[in-house]
Amino acid sequence: MVLHPLPLDRPHVLTNKFGSPECADYKRVAGKVREIIGKIREGTLLAQADNWIRDRHYNATRLEIERLSGVALSMNQCYINLAVIEQPGQSQSDRLTEPSEGDSTTRSSPFSLSARLKVETLDANKQIELPALFDPRKRGHVETKPRRILIRGRPGVGKTTLCKKIVYEFTRGTWSSWNKLFDRVLWVPLRHLKLNERLQQPGYNFFHLFSHEYFSQNLRGGEVLAKSLSDALDATKSSRTLFLLDGLDEVSKDLSSEGDMFRFLKELLNQPNVIITSRPSVQRPAHLDAIDIELETIGFYPAQVKEYLERVLPEQADEVQLFLRDHSLVWDLVRIPIQLDALCFTWNEGFHSGMKFDSMTTIYQAIEHSLWKKDILRLQKARYGNPVTGSQIQDPDFDMQDLVENEVAFLEGLAFTGLHNDIIDFERTHRRAIYKHFTGTPATFSLDHTIPVLSFLRTSDHSSEQRDRSYHFLHLTYQEYFAARYFVRKWQAQKPLTFPVFSTGECQDRRECQKYQTIGTGSFLRKHKYTARYDVFWRFVAGLLDVKGHGEEFFTAIENKPRDLLGPTHQRLVMHCLSEVSAQMPLRESLEEKLKKWLLFECKFTGQARLASEVEFPEGAVLDALHEEPDVKMIVLRSLAKRPTLPSRIVDLILSWLDDGEDKDLQTMILCSLWGFRTGSSLPDRLLVAIVALARRKGKHGSVRGAAIGVLRAQHSLSDNLLEVLEGLARREGEDEFVRVAALEVLVEQSSLSDERLKVIEGLAVHKEEDRSVRIAALAVLKAQSSLFNKYVDIIEALALYNNEDSSVRAAALSMFKAYPSLSYKRLDVIKLLALDKNEPISVREAALEVLGAQPCLSDERIDIIEALALDKDEPISVREAALEFLRAQRSLSDNLLEVLEGLARREGEDEFVRVAALGVFRAQSSLSDERLKVIEGLAVHKEEDKSVRIAALAVLKA
Repeated sequence: MVLHPLPLDRPHVLTNKFGSPECADYKRVAGKVREIIGKIREGTLLAQADNWIRDRHYNATRLEIERLSGVALSMNQCYINLAVIEQPGQSQSDRLTEPSEGDSTTRSSPFSLSARLKVETLDANKQIELPALFDPRKRGHVETKPRRILIRGRPGVGKTTLCKKIVYEFTRGTWSSWNKLFDRVLWVPLRHLKLNERLQQPGYNFFHLFSHEYFSQNLRGGEVLAKSLSDALDATKSSRTLFLLDGLDEVSKDLSSEGDMFRFLKELLNQPNVIITSRPSVQRPAHLDAIDIELETIGFYPAQVKEYLERVLPEQADEVQLFLRDHSLVWDLVRIPIQLDALCFTWNEGFHSGMKFDSMTTIYQAIEHSLWKKDILRLQKARYGNPVTGSQIQDPDFDMQDLVENEVAFLEGLAFTGLHNDIIDFERTHRRAIYKHFTGTPATFSLDHTIPVLSFLRTSDHSSEQRDRSYHFLHLTYQEYFAARYFVRKWQAQKPLTFPVFSTGECQDRRECQKYQTIGTGSFLRKHKYTARYDVFWRFVAGLLDVKGHGEEFFTAIENKPRDLLGPTHQRLVMHCLSEVSAQMPLRESLEEKLKKWLLFECKFTGQARLASEVEFPEGAVLDALHEEPDVKMIVLRSLAKRPTLPSRIVDLILSWLDDGEDKDLQTMILCSLWGFRTGSSLPDRLLVAIVALARRKGKHGSVRGAAIGVLRAQHSLSDNLLEVLEGLARREGEDEFVRVAALEVLVEQSSLSDERLKVIEGLAVHKEEDRSVRIAALAVLKAQSSLFNKYVDIIEALALYNNEDSSVRAAALSMFKAYPSLSYKRLDVIKLLALDKNEPISVREAALEVLGAQPCLSDERIDIIEALALDKDEPISVREAALEFLRAQRSLSDNLLEVLEGLARREGEDEFVRVAALGVFRAQSSLSDERLKVIEGLAVHKEEDKSVRIAALAVLKA
């Protein structure tokens, strides 16, 4: 048999005529087929580029989050909490000044440790879940779709984790709404632009960025893939690409404003879809286009701390929780992710040993000791020529100080120099100058070898070369701790502070690094004792000096001139430092007496007690103030509600006031003052048990019971024992309806309830013989368990549709569907019929319209029906208003419908409320024709029109 050459355009012709797989022509055809199939599988060049970035660039190593122990942290344990910034771009003052009267930007004192660490639990309306970042949200009455987002965050709170979390979840399709909006997420650490600038690439553009950032390891086709991605960006105007630009603060001051790289940075920052991260201190650049929403990363929520502990320390989680409950300062600290990790790592090294960890200083000393144990082994330290072993460092009598003396000196110098120069990220030039100054000219250790090993320092970019990396401390408080160590060492030795001074954030000229400043410790204290950014530093200084027996002389120096005499700035410094020293320090009693007098003055002169709201304010001074006249007592109690917990002795005093023999008016006032313990705060169980007893005691004065219930309603995280008490109170036969409803309202606020408890509440909701208000309150509890909606949907639907049911209960059941914006067409048809049925109670029809209005999109047929309800003068006013409110929720109405609504708004003889509601629909529309605006303008200026109609017309024009 003679085989003819195979035409390349017909590779399949002879595949069934080969003699064997070893035939040359067979191999030729099979190879061609494999090549074609391979290309089909690879897809377009753009698809290949996306696949390379997803599978090769965003690899497990790049996205790994490592705990201090060296173990990788699961993404399921990475919590990123975001909150809306109320005043974008506002810079923090460098001085400790009092906030203006009525300032409510933070729930606790703006000078408290929790406020400084950004770990407060904010109101729910300020919180934004990461998966919902791009969801539509309202600004006033206008709905916006955020696409340009700025996220600020302090070191250690999770900006790098945020970026890794976004890439991880997007590439796995976990957040489906993101994958519907974007084809790809391109994570760009902006610090890399500084490195790329060194290449002096003329006309730097997206092709160069993609080549350097994503395809530099693809030696065969990297440039082709970078070109395809760059071309796709130009072709689509980036509408399907989300840029994740990490670290605006690291490039905002460094790139030359004249070069190509600066021009490219502007183009990059002004992409239509972008998330930009930055440290809080950086002002938004003038060349940055409008930002849709500005957020900041905040610390863990209490429930997240609990869950983290249960995952990482499953056998000791309860023990740690008890420790945190009794140590308010530690509680604030561990809401920072890296601090909680440090606590978990250190727990078995001493936190559980019975020692008193009642100050920041003792906590950080324990963490430092634990981390040096780990680092000594990693640094391969030796003593007398023999390597140090793990068993040696576990010996309590083993002295480690001489082994890490030079490393400690370097960290102290790095920390203090950075604090004074306002440097957080240390470039190589910073590190080398500080290393030379603080560890001596002869090399004591290899800087490039040691820094990556030290647990106290982190880099945001492990992928770059060592010389190109910048390093920062685990958290700013570690920098402040080591800076304080340097200051204390010089104070004890009675030697001046000497340190390099950098004239800019990054030392560009080596000669700049040779400038030094020398200042005595006393002079430094007098100059900076009221400077805000040294607040935590001075706390550590006080604690470290107290441990060494020099606490009294330090407080004497603080009390000396210069003194702030006009406000509480000096008192705040004293009490912050006092919180770090022992109760036996000789000057403590006189200092606490001065603080108590200032507190009483503040109460009587301003009607506030801001100092007492901070956990550092001495407990004894608070107790003395609580024995003053009732007005002072109430002011102090209200201020204590801003603390995360109440000290035990103060709880004892409150319990004595709530005893039966006390004055009822005083009890009511005391209970009302405890209402402030809401999100982020918690009252101890023994106090809550007493308050529950007051609420359920029928013989009690009505105002006392009402105030007690008010306290319970404010609680968001109750123990299981208390939940059981409240459950019993809710179903108690013969109990006041008012008390039962209140107990259920408390259960609404709980994040999760057991199946058994929910079964009881379900029984209350469906029981027809129960009080109406109790049933409605029980439905609210079920509604709050949003994840279990499918479990209760049949019960809820039956209650809503059953004609013989109480109308209020039906309306309450029906309104539960509002929280679920993707109802089936069948269910929507049933709800539509309820809205149209004039025989149904008005409350049921209104609830049905509200449910329809909550749906993201409805058919034209259903919108026409709603329109008919709005225009029908025979319908009740409330039904017509509800229909119009539904239309207001629709973002884009047809011109014909807008014309109908215009006629409704200006119709003579029409009900005033309906006309105002019709104008409200116009206010929500993104654009109106000039003719329509002219009509609305006429309504606004017409003096004979109803006042409310004119005001509503003005609101439309304003929008």
